[in-house]
Amino acid sequence: MLSAIAIAVSTITAATTINLHLKDGTLVQKDVTLLDSISFTTEDAMSGTLLKGSVITDASISAGDTILLDSKVEYSLEGLVYVESGAVLNIPAGTVIKGKAGTGENTSALIICSGAKINAKGTAAKPIIMTAETDDVADADDIDNATARGLWGGLVLLGSAPINTLSGSAQVEGIAVTETRTTYGGKNATDNSGELNFVSIRYPGSLLSKDNEINGLTLGGVGSGTKIENVEIFNCSDDGVEFFGGTVATKNILVVGSDDDGFDWDLGYRATNDNWIVVQTGSVGDKLLELDGTSKDNRGSSAYSLVTINNATFVGKVDATTSAVAGGMTFREETGAIIKNSIFANIKTGGLNVSDVDGGSMYTGTTLFAKGDFDMIGNVYDAASTCFKHTNDATNSQPANITNILKKFDAANTFSATTGLTSSDLTPATAYKSKGALVDGDWTADWTYYSAMNK
Repeated sequence: MLSAIAIAVSTITAATTINLHLKDGTLVQKDVTLLDSISFTTEDAMSGTLLKGSVITDASISAGDTILLDSKVEYSLEGLVYVESGAVLNIPAGTVIKGKAGTGENTSALIICSGAKINAKGTAAKPIIMTAETDDVADADDIDNATARGLWGGLVLLGSAPINTLSGSAQVEGIAVTETRTTYGGKNATDNSGELNFVSIRYPGSLLSKDNEINGLTLGGVGSGTKIENVEIFNCSDDGVEFFGGTVATKNILVVGSDDDGFDWDLGYRATNDNWIVVQTGSVGDKLLELDGTSKDNRGSSAYSLVTINNATFVGKVDATTSAVAGGMTFREETGAIIKNSIFANIKTGGLNVSDVDGGSMYTGTTLFAKGDFDMIGNVYDAASTCFKHTNDATNSQPANITNILKKFDAANTFSATTGLTSSDLTPATAYKSKGALVDGDWTADWTYYSAMNK
């Protein structure tokens, strides 16, 4: 039952946070500014039992708990912390969480289990920051960004939306299979894992086990009822964002400096996404997009990946140098994709790689192309992207199909290197203001670490 609350705040002289202790023992926090009065319901504000202390461990949140963090406390995340099914973690704007260093069993990561929720509701003025314990968030220059990656684990959301495996479920890679809390996947396409808004995830990707790092943001079987907007992943040692099935749509997602891929999807991920940005920096980074469709035990399934990307901006590594080698997009078997009105800059090699070599019948280059589930529409690339071509004549695809798509990246759609994008300037040439991720303005400004380092 919601309670309507009206409070006179005429004595408040600046922005502040009101703490309301309710009769049921919960604490409600509400940010206010200088107003004559403020009125809201408890649904409008963050509520829950205030977490005791500043250290978050796996024992801090149990099934059925609704836990509230305090934006005035800097939290330390220690070990693999599971928000178990039935629990809710509420994180107000301005909260800072620092992951303790460690690898393997000592990795620190926040894992929202299937059936649980996270409500991380930052603002442009007060983003939520998840970073390494050594990061002084008040100093943009305190860490060497050329090398600092994998200083803690990352953020994992798991849900019960469909995934493309034979069993319909899977577990997070790199964590012991006996840890059943990492299981995800189901039949609820509209599953709701909560909300991420104005969240900056910095220096994630520590090693779980051999060849298994945690991604900056991992989304396993996350449903369309989940809201994910305005999220930054900075300097991850693995992929910036990886989707394992699910149906969650995302908007305004910035990936900077990942040592592996910018975005990666697999296991039948299906959604429409808007305003993605990948910026590779220095000499690190593999592919801008690495895309798969199914598990090996379920080849030929009709539940292949099918994703639309509208208005994205992709910038390959090392600005304006002919020696740079930057990977573009790799499509493997059984993944459909429609990419529209996007900008590709500084793609030095491997612009479009279609590899249908691993069985199944939903081949990207033939079957999905014929179904209209694989296409590029209205995209442009800069003159530095000299090798925007099909680099792998896949065993089961007809080169003519790929050629038809590549024709859409022709000379008429290029813009000169002098007006092209760099890793510190994502504003396209005037003629292409309708392309890329900043069509509606620079949503990265002020709240992202990327913005701070380029001021």
